Amino acid sequence: MNGKQHLVRGVGISVLVALALFPPWQLSYTVGPTGETKSSSVGYLPLWNPPTSEVEVEENASDVRYRVDFLRLGLQLAAVLILINVGVYLLKSPPNHPQDTAAGPE
Repeated sequence: MNGKQHLVRGVGISVLVALALFPPWQLSYTVGPTGETKSSSVGYLPLWNPPTSEVEVEENASDVRYRVDFLRLGLQLAAVLILINVGVYLLKSPPNHPQDTAAGPE
């Protein structure tokens, strides 16, 4: 690997770590007598400081839960992994083909 590839891989791994430490959070709750479940995105917050009940929910909401939105997080991590590999591939050094000078023209 050349220097540019190492840089792309290092930046990409840093982004992966940041995404894992600051994941997207989701609020889900049940509304009304039918038990309809609703959910909304709360944003990106650190794992060590999950969201609190500062987000407004409907008045008759029950079973209010905050959780990491693993579907969104998984898609984001997969996208970054794909971009890292594409970047490393595109920045690869061209192969060195030694010229066959020993067998000159006959």
